[in-house]
Amino acid sequence: MNPATKADGILLTETSFAVAQPITAAQKTRSLQRNGISKKKQEPDMDTDKVTCHKENRYEQNDNEQKRPPYHRCGSSGDALDTSLSETSSSSDSDEECSLPEMLLDEVDALESPPKDKGILLHRKEESDLEITKEEKASKKEFDVSAYMSVREMTPLQERINAITVIPNAFYCLYFLLAGKWLDTEVIERAREAFSSVDVTSFPWIQNMMEFHPATITPPLAVLAVAIGIILHAPFSFMYHWLCAHHLPPGVARIEHWSGRLDKSFIHVMSTCISYATSGSWKYFLVCAILNADCIYRQFLPEVRPRRNLTRIGLSLTASTIPIFWRGEALLFGKIYSILTLMTWLFAKYPFGGWSHTAFHGAIMFLSPLFMTAACNLSSSRAQIQTAAMHAVLQGAM
Repeated sequence: MNPATKADGILLTETSFAVAQPITAAQKTRSLQRNGISKKKQEPDMDTDKVTCHKENRYEQNDNEQKRPPYHRCGSSGDALDTSLSETSSSSDSDEECSLPEMLLDEVDALESPPKDKGILLHRKEESDLEITKEEKASKKEFDVSAYMSVREMTPLQERINAITVIPNAFYCLYFLLAGKWLDTEVIERAREAFSSVDVTSFPWIQNMMEFHPATITPPLAVLAVAIGIILHAPFSFMYHWLCAHHLPPGVARIEHWSGRLDKSFIHVMSTCISYATSGSWKYFLVCAILNADCIYRQFLPEVRPRRNLTRIGLSLTASTIPIFWRGEALLFGKIYSILTLMTWLFAKYPFGGWSHTAFHGAIMFLSPLFMTAACNLSSSRAQIQTAAMHAVLQGAM
């Protein structure tokens, strides 16, 4: 054999072994990676099966091409060509070794990532739904206040009349006290009959008692409580309606204004005073005072809630009138609650538009005499009225 030919054969054998060795390593790497991927992804999936089949076909084609015997030429030019082919095949194998596993791993990650993305999307959807719910609640609350005020918008004339109709209640209470209307005519007649056969001048201690103890001729404390409650509320209610007529714009600004808050707060003050006038008990008065103090506190919270405030006003008025029913005065209790029912209907439905509030104030005028009657019917008030009646008879006799 020619020495040159023998050298070329040795070179060719070494080159083929060098090319075959990385090919075999690459095949082992691919098979291990395929086994790892198949173990990692055990659930059947049509898309992953297609990708795996496609990749295996590519591997088989590459293996068939690499198993073909390399093209071989004698001479120096052939040696150079074989060297370049071996380098190209080894570089392509190394690229495939690096690129194909990365592609497969990326595809597996892509298949595994949707549950996470789905969870994130569900979380974001829940947050957006929660935000929408909060916005709907806020808008609904604003709509309720706007709707509440829209049916209660009154002209300046109507507001001025509302302010004026508050005054008669206060003047009635003053007249009832100063004119002695709390003195029962029947009690005075009984006192006159008792002293008709007695010489008053022979009992100087009676005259001294009348002169040095003026409390014996003052109205009962329960009657004073009704008058104090109604008279205290009157100026704040007048001020609120007068400001609405001349200064405050229509809408939510009116119920948020301090004058409106004071108007409703002194309704609770009035209810507290009436609770003593109808019960004559300081303990019951204290319980109602605590309840109304909490209601007044809520009137001055930043957020105005008309429905809650009106409910509490109704509760305080109910608490102040229940003692009348406990005492067994069913007729008087029925009269008071018939008027309260009428007032509730006028204020809730506003059947006469802006004039409904004026009618509401007109109905309140009928409550003042009934509350004065309830205060005079207390046992403690009856004793005070009898003493005052005796004083009136003695003053007339002297």
